[in-house]
Amino acid sequence: MQSELGKVKKIHRKRIYFEKIINITKQSKNVSPLSYSVLIISFIFLFTFVIPYFYKVLSSISIEKVSAEATVLGVNVNSSYIEGTSLTDYKISYEKPLSTFITKDKRVYVLDQYFKSRNSPLYGYAQVFVDACDKFGAPIDCITTTAIARHETDLCNYSTSAENHNCMGWGGAGENRIIYNSFEEHIYTATDVLVNQYGIEYMDDPRLMEKVFCGPQEECIGWGNRILHFMREIDDFSESLGVGRLTDLRGDGKRY
Repeated sequence: MQSELGKVKKIHRKRIYFEKIINITKQSKNVSPLSYSVLIISFIFLFTFVIPYFYKVLSSISIEKVSAEATVLGVNVNSSYIEGTSLTDYKISYEKPLSTFITKDKRVYVLDQYFKSRNSPLYGYAQVFVDACDKFGAPIDCITTTAIARHETDLCNYSTSAENHNCMGWGGAGENRIIYNSFEEHIYTATDVLVNQYGIEYMDDPRLMEKVFCGPQEECIGWGNRILHFMREIDDFSESLGVGRLTDLRGDGKRY
């Protein structure tokens, strides 16, 4: 019985559908050729000019950050998680990872504020540094790579360093300096090499890799101590933000 009723309803729906088509056809006979022409021209104009224009406008939107002041409340200095983080007043920008601006990871917040304080083109890329540290198993505070970039190119503020996407002086000076396609490529490559070719102990104490990373030349004497200086600077900067030290995340009491 239900099956028969379903068939009747289906036939009824089809009849209504065809009646609508017939009515539309009848109505269309009353439309003048001039109206058809206007309608066709309108559609051509819409798809040729209007829609492409709005697509271009929307595609070119650059979400720039207007203000990035963060209020950090209820911080547990022994955790990378920040409770009560409030980030405000942003425009949209696809040129930088947006995850940086909504993170609750203390490391990302601290490093990005550090980049901002130095007017660095790396501002907005702190999440990439942290992701690379986590991926390759670098020390959890994730300070060393930023300290090296601070020493080698002042966080990519030196001439051509940002253009080359090479903030850590990778490859050496002059024509030996490697050109990367992006900051992401450079950061991931450098972190991988530091962890897996040098070792964690070298990242904890850069003096151990002074003659290898920098070289035996006279200007490299004290390179490791200078990196340590910037590692301490970053750790102190973290504390000045009111979120505790990044080295607190280590859990071993180590300070640089």
